[in-house]
Parts: sequence; structure tokens; C-alpha cells
Amino acid sequence: MRIPSRLQASVRLGTGLALLFLAGCASDDPRDDYRFGGAVRHQIAIQTANPAASAYGLDGVKAAGALSAYQKDQGDPKSVKTFDLVTTKTPEQE
Repeated sequence: MRIPSRLQASVRLGTGLALLFLAGCASDDPRDDYRFGGAVRHQIAIQTANPAASAYGLDGVKAAGALSAYQKDQGDPKSVKTFDLVTTKTPEQE
């Protein structure tokens, strides 16, 4: 079976254009290399503790006090008013 010459020309032209467009996406710009991974390096840097800093962690007494204050600050779960969201009535209408 012989392929028509117009079809061969169209395939060659399409292939050539596709390769030309793909070549346009390639970059040899050296400025792209040094920025690669910069966001990751920044996130690692801001999450890394500074051992030379003068801040220290909590000791046992301070940690217990902070936990106690946190627990006292929380509301009583039994006092929370709930209502059915499916109905159109609000607690004030009941």
C-alpha cells in the first residue's frame, strides 16, 4: 500500500512544527539553575532552630502551668447549645 505524497508532506510538516514548538520550550538560561529549589531551601531555613539564640524551652513547672491555663480556658462541652441544622427553626424560635 502506497501512502499519498500529500499525506506524507502533511505528516512531515506537522512533525517539524511539533519539534520546533518543543525546542522553543527548552531553556539554556543559566539564571534558572541557581534559583531551582530556592523555595525549599527558604522553608528549611526558617524552620531550623538557631542554637545560638538565647531562647530556651519550657521547664516542667512552666509547661504544667501553661497546660493548666489552657485547660481552664476551654469551655464546658455540656454547656454548648446545639440545634438541628436540617430544620428551619433556630433555638430562639422554639
